[in-house]
Amino acid sequence: ARAQYNLARMKNRSVLYFKDLMKYFKNLTKQQIYYFFLTVAEHWSVRVLDAIITLILIRSLNVLDLGSFVVYQSWVAVLLLFFPALENILYREFSTLKERGELGNEIAVFRIFNIFKFILAFIFAFICSVIPIGGSIQEISWLHRFSSLCLAFALPLSQALYGTYREPLRFELKQKTIVIISIDGQHTGSNY
Repeated sequence: ARAQYNLARMKNRSVLYFKDLMKYFKNLTKQQIYYFFLTVAEHWSVRVLDAIITLILIRSLNVLDLGSFVVYQSWVAVLLLFFPALENILYREFSTLKERGELGNEIAVFRIFNIFKFILAFIFAFICSVIPIGGSIQEISWLHRFSSLCLAFALPLSQALYGTYREPLRFELKQKTIVIISIDGQHTGSNY
């Protein structure tokens, strides 16, 4: 009896949730639906192109190269904690900066900061490439380790370079341009 009661209660909640969702969708304008689909297109295109890039890496690299890249990618995941994304300030300050005419100056500061992050990543890659990956049967050359680390850093940090331009476009509801930027960034390998 208790299980039936819980099942009926969950069913009622699901029906109420679905009804609320349908009310929400009925109140959307055509423009809001258009922006919604463009946002979905942006995120799905990024995910699909990520999968394609991953499959290309898996198919084109030998086991040792792919393994070292994956190990260094995990190192980079930890090191990225030292690389804050200042452009997130735009979510809070965009309208104020735009009103005062300081948006261009702020984006220039973000661009300089992102260049500094790339230089710092290059230094980290140089230092970390001195450390060999332990337990490997075949010794990996320093140049191979260094280039793998640079690639591992470049993939996530490249988002920061065009992210400072993408976010203001998002606030201005220029979703079509964002989709084109995201797909082009993925196609050229500047987004991961």
